Amino acid sequence: MNPILQMFRNYHLVCSLAGFLSAQVFKFILTLIAAGTLDFKKLVENGGMPSSHTSTVLALTVSLGRVLGTDSPVFAIAFILSMVVMIDAMGVRRATGENSKLLNKIIHDLFEEKNAAFLAEDLREYVGHKPLEVLVGAVIGIIIPFIIAPF
Repeated sequence: MNPILQMFRNYHLVCSLAGFLSAQVFKFILTLIAAGTLDFKKLVENGGMPSSHTSTVLALTVSLGRVLGTDSPVFAIAFILSMVVMIDAMGVRRATGENSKLLNKIIHDLFEEKNAAFLAEDLREYVGHKPLEVLVGAVIGIIIPFIIAPF
């Protein structure tokens, strides 16, 4: 069998990808409802509601727990990885976004709009997550492995 197709017979990989895709589609739908526009970038963008990083790693962790048990060393590794990803999403990545907002403001205030051409575009301001966005991503990641039965 083709190795690429064989990957999709891996329950844990399928759950992780489904967690990611579910969060991204949810993000797209929320943007459609809130802004009333079709923003297809939301299907691939980082940041925003919900956290797709969180849903991805938690879907992996829960699927491993279901199949291997929560006393498995592999589950322990995935659990720690999930914690690091969620803490990073709310901490370092969010701080990066806040710093970008401040830098954009400083550049525009110092050089005014007409003279700020040296910066091709503003720094991306929304790269991290608020706790609620991580929580919703976590809920998606926990639910997905219970929707998809182990195979």
